[in-house]
Amino acid sequence: RLYVLGGYAGQGTARLTSVEAANVSPDGVLGAFSAVPGVGVREGDQASTAVIGNNLYVLGGRRVDGAGFLAPYDFVQRATINPDGSISDFVSMGLQANGGIHLQTPRYGHATLVSGKYLYVMGGSYTGFFQGIKTIERATIQPDGTIGNFQDAGVTIQDQMQGATCLILGRFAYLIGGQTGVEPQSANYTSGIEQAPIQADGTIG
Repeated sequence: RLYVLGGYAGQGTARLTSVEAANVSPDGVLGAFSAVPGVGVREGDQASTAVIGNNLYVLGGRRVDGAGFLAPYDFVQRATINPDGSISDFVSMGLQANGGIHLQTPRYGHATLVSGKYLYVMGGSYTGFFQGIKTIERATIQPDGTIGNFQDAGVTIQDQMQGATCLILGRFAYLIGGQTGVEPQSANYTSGIEQAPIQADGTIG
């Protein structure tokens, strides 16, 4: 199955919590998308995702706060992937106030990378309107695919970047494209590429 999680409906401040899925045939052709009953995310606008073992994580994102303004959040949500490819409903891994699993910095539009025994979250924005950050945090992956809490990774990206793509090629991690500057006064889109070496233990330079 191919899943689409949350997003933005394009009307005012409405953020989607619904999940859709399409079946993937053996030759790679997609079927029609339909809503997955009983499965939803918490306002998953510009969140990131990661698959680790039979766990599907949704990290951060942007929501509408109590005053009606857009605000980033630090939620980590997890669903279980069943042997047939279906997923359970998403559950929060705990609130920061209760010592649960959460991002150190609330953010949206960030990039996510799994490397070795670490789950990395890079860049993004920490205000309702884009104001990029360079910080990188990581969580340790346990043998059962669950994760510990996020900590400062001790490295940063070079530019304040939101909406970048991140991938691994060989022994390097790449961060590609995105938006820099402060929206809307000085927002710029970049074609830049950043590169970081991956060490033998999965840590990144």
